Amino acid sequence: MQIIRLKKISNSNESKVILGIDEAGRGAVIGPLIMACFGIRAIDLPTLLKIPVKDSKELNPLQRSRIFRSLFKMNAEIIITKILPKEIDKNIKKGVNLNILEAKAVSSILGEIKKGDYAYIDSPSTTKSFRKYINQFYNGRIRLFIENRADKTRPIVSAASIIAKVIRDNEIKRISKITNLNFGSGYPSDPKTYMYLSTFIKEYPEFIRKSWKTLNKL
Repeated sequence: MQIIRLKKISNSNESKVILGIDEAGRGAVIGPLIMACFGIRAIDLPTLLKIPVKDSKELNPLQRSRIFRSLFKMNAEIIITKILPKEIDKNIKKGVNLNILEAKAVSSILGEIKKGDYAYIDSPSTTKSFRKYINQFYNGRIRLFIENRADKTRPIVSAASIIAKVIRDNEIKRISKITNLNFGSGYPSDPKTYMYLSTFIKEYPEFIRKSWKTLNKL
């Protein structure tokens, strides 16, 4: 699991720091799972609310790109984890499902935060079970708020959602360039993706999540 700090918050002692965490690529069959944390000082919340952040799925690529740039201009803490297909397959083979893997990623991110007070986390399952998973790996001082659909209701999580989505989309573009294939979004529901899966399995297995049931249908 790769942890990358893209931006570090400054003057965080002047205010409480609020964090949002969300993912992109959970259901994909091609490419990595990206989790992102976006954190700002509470006094900077009015600035965030002026940016039209919302669930990344409700925005087109151009809108996401513009908001992405605006978020990086803020005094913010931005950390991502990149979980590659081979790591996902390895964990699933061991009986570690995606919810547990995401909880580990969340915990790894939280462990990197030096100045943080509250974290709002979009839950991929029931909030009770996801909190239980996170508590297995994290016992720090940041107060956690684990909510379903937080990417729609919490602007701080919407911001994290956009960052995760843009970074994953860039990863998909990179893979497309390497393979010289226009395979779409990387999700099994995408006809372009499905059409190229057999090619990927034979020639570019490092980009494929082989544990996905979709592959059994080919």
